[in-house]
Amino acid sequence: MKQFQAAWRGEEDFRSAVSGWKKHGAAGTTLIHLFSDGAEKEEIEAACRVIEEEMPEAEYAGASASGCIFEGRVSTEKLVVSCMMFEKPDSWARTRLFPLGGGDIDAFRMALRACLEEMRDVKAIEVITTIDTVPIRDVCEAIQAEVPESIPVWGGGAFGDNTFSAFVFRKGETSMPTSADGSPWAIR
Repeated sequence: MKQFQAAWRGEEDFRSAVSGWKKHGAAGTTLIHLFSDGAEKEEIEAACRVIEEEMPEAEYAGASASGCIFEGRVSTEKLVVSCMMFEKPDSWARTRLFPLGGGDIDAFRMALRACLEEMRDVKAIEVITTIDTVPIRDVCEAIQAEVPESIPVWGGGAFGDNTFSAFVFRKGETSMPTSADGSPWAIR
């Protein structure tokens, strides 16, 4: 696997970074993570648009953060993007968003079970969740009950603060229906 990282410092700079990643080519899936510590929704949307234009085959997901890590250090960057390019053709990554409207753990559990049945040969699962808006202990218990012990699970929480709400998103979907100012927010 090859890994790359960039911070959003404007579209031109970011496009150059993503274009550089593309030159390395991936035999398997490319998975990109975006972490926002107060980035404007327009900046996140622009970063996603660049990824879709430069690497349309890439999977991506992102979340709000209470701090970003860039180049191995805690950073003041507002939007940090990491790219993992799997080198083996049979290596793959898929992203799924499981909304927990009303804290419906049974619906989450059934959706997780169906996803695991659909995706054979899962090797590991990363979970990123909005800790302050879902019953996290119940989510963890459901994951523990549904995911075989042979599959490692890791992840973290998406956080907000008094200036922005916690959110998670994946290519084409978001769990944050509105931005802090109340306007609709969706990754397209």
